[in-house]
Amino acid sequence: MTNIRYINSKIWQKNWFLEIDSYEKLVYIFLLSNQYSNIIGVYQVSIKLIEVFTKINNVEPIFKKLKNINKIDFYENWIFIKDFSDYQPFKGNKMKQTIEKIFKEIPRDVIDNFGLVEKEFIDFVMLKKPINGIRKEIFERDGYKCVKCNSKKYLELDHIIPVSKGGKSVRSNYQTLCQKCNIKKSNKL
Repeated sequence: MTNIRYINSKIWQKNWFLEIDSYEKLVYIFLLSNQYSNIIGVYQVSIKLIEVFTKINNVEPIFKKLKNINKIDFYENWIFIKDFSDYQPFKGNKMKQTIEKIFKEIPRDVIDNFGLVEKEFIDFVMLKKPINGIRKEIFERDGYKCVKCNSKKYLELDHIIPVSKGGKSVRSNYQTLCQKCNIKKSNKL
């Protein structure tokens, strides 16, 4: 089956894109459109393959620059294109089901490293709602582990004082919990 990727031409009107050099543009366009990409912009591809396809000898500095301007993230040969959905047409319930299926195939450590949460991520892709950037910051602050049991699996962002009890969505009211501890805590203080 052939993958078809669309790139919305509005990318050529984005100031950040106009300001990067031609090699950086080539790598970014490759990341949007290569045969390994998927409709959510989170996929696995090696740096070596990117260098072979783009004929650029060292793409790591380009990756670092694209990460610094908040366009991508990368982790152990996994790519996360942060504004991928801006350049893709998404419509319909079938598309949402496909996005959910692809998301579930991503290894948990990759999801946690990128600070992704399924519902927020699907809203981000389908509805173009921004991902809560604070999630990764809180996970980093808490050492990428549950503050209750020290588990490093199935991490979630939790309100220490639940919103339903007057808690605010501010850094000091967030903690990292694993899914099991978060379910056990529910909306308790």
